[in-house]
Amino acid sequence: PRSTLFPYPPLFRSRFLALYLLSGLAGSALVYWAASETTPTLGASGAIFGLMGALLVIAIKVRGNVSAILPWIAINAVFTLVGANISWQGHLGGFIGGVVIGVILAYAPKPHRTTVQVTGLSLVGVLLVVAIVARTATLT
Repeated sequence: PRSTLFPYPPLFRSRFLALYLLSGLAGSALVYWAASETTPTLGASGAIFGLMGALLVIAIKVRGNVSAILPWIAINAVFTLVGANISWQGHLGGFIGGVVIGVILAYAPKPHRTTVQVTGLSLVGVLLVVAIVARTATLT
């Protein structure tokens, strides 16, 4: 029986968790590469922007109404660019990560969907870790 606290199947929850965490890591990786070493950042907004990117991909895939999503993304992008003390690097990195992950999740072929998704998400994770390790190496 399904839990009433988490009514979705475990595989759905794990894909959502992977999307959220990897998007956050993508945002952090871009901050690590593009921002000053002394710039403080805090929050989960990179992961939230990743959800926006994945939602856009899924809306395009199902031929949904993207005209309702694009203004929401645009407004958040404007706030990111004009607001004080907002990490555009984290938001952009999370959004790009979410788009990439959304493509992996939404366009995986049905016969091998889980294998393609796990492989693709693992590859994204490895590439992000490599990017972080490479940046760390430049700082030492």
